[in-house]
Amino acid sequence: MTKDIIVINVMYREYKAFKIERNSFEVEYPFDLVCKDGFYGLKCAKPCGHCTPGTVCNKSAGACPNGCQDNWSGSNCDRCKDGFYDSNCSKSCGHCKSGDVCDKVNGECPRGCQGQWSRPNCDVCKGGFYDSSCSTPCGHCKTGTFCNNMTGECPNGCQDQWSGSKCNVCKDGFYDSNCSKPCGHCKTGIFCNKVTGACPNGCQDHWNGSKCDVCKDGFYDMNCSKACGHCTTGTFCDNMTGTCPNKCEDHWSGSKCDVCKGGFHGLNCSESCGHCETGTFCDKSTGICPKGFCADGFYGGDCDNACGHCKTIQPVCEKTEGNCSAGCQQEWEGPHCDGNWIKLNINEKKQTISHLFYNM
Repeated sequence: MTKDIIVINVMYREYKAFKIERNSFEVEYPFDLVCKDGFYGLKCAKPCGHCTPGTVCNKSAGACPNGCQDNWSGSNCDRCKDGFYDSNCSKSCGHCKSGDVCDKVNGECPRGCQGQWSRPNCDVCKGGFYDSSCSTPCGHCKTGTFCNNMTGECPNGCQDQWSGSKCNVCKDGFYDSNCSKPCGHCKTGIFCNKVTGACPNGCQDHWNGSKCDVCKDGFYDMNCSKACGHCTTGTFCDNMTGTCPNKCEDHWSGSKCDVCKGGFHGLNCSESCGHCETGTFCDKSTGICPKGFCADGFYGGDCDNACGHCKTIQPVCEKTEGNCSAGCQQEWEGPHCDGNWIKLNINEKKQTISHLFYNM
């Protein structure tokens, strides 16, 4: 009888047995059982976990004697380390609420996310935030759209008055934290500071102030295009309404001190009206009294001509042309009764005498 030890590989097992030849029959008797490297368990059907490279697990219990590969944990290195998930434990968990770890299969955070991260895996920014920590709010992207959650750029453009790829700076011509205020009247071609609204190079004509948003002294109206009237010397009109708060210079009147006071006319209201009829005034531009409304004793458009020597019964001349319709006083003649009859006769006689002597 002979006895030889042989090794037979069957599936995941190595059978060690010895062969006995007896009466021309072969009989195998099991001697020992050892799993193949990389497997363990009663039937050697369980693969080892992710032991440190170059090592194998214990073939009975599956434990990894020298620890695990990166991101794996447990005595058998068969489950993800906290903070990792997926079939290869190769994906990092997102930003789960403080103290939580994600599901090691699908990565979901069981109680929600930190800060501005979004569910279920808390690994992308919530709409309206961006950067690596999702801590920076998007700019003013078009209503109903969000910025790119990595770069912060607004893919569909900006809301009104905003500009830049991230829609986080005011469009030229606007300022303030909401870019809602238009710049003042900075010098042509220059825009105001987008935070303070100040005009760096001064204002357009007639405008004043650091923001060029108020009228310069002496001007008023929405566009500061109207000059104030003749307010009292040293004072200025209201820069919106044009009214003079402290009254007017001499000869001027009106709330804006821009019309002549009754009785004066001319470009600077410096010329006195003629003798218009009591209670009436001359035209403030031309100085002409209302037709026929001269005071008694005066005539003409501006009523500055005195009547002649009309008859005492009706001493007043006609107020337009100055004619004495009832005739002249004694010794006066002419349509205006302004020629002296005695002087005329003497002059005529002198001329007659001179003529006689000259012809002798």
